[in-house]
Amino acid sequence: MKSEKERETQKIYSVSCVFYIDYTYYLSILFFHKNNHIKLRINFTKIKPFTSSE
Repeated sequence: MKSEKERETQKIYSVSCVFYIDYTYYLSILFFHKNNHIKLRINFTKIKPFTSSE
């Protein structure tokens, strides 16, 4: 069985895929910091406002 942490990581990737189409450069940075879950959340917050504008 996979650990709970591993499962949470998959959840983040699922969301990342959605932004991958509109923000490819952002995705690159997120993947680089996949170990830092906190960094991922901060980056997503910055992208959120951009998506709302669209």
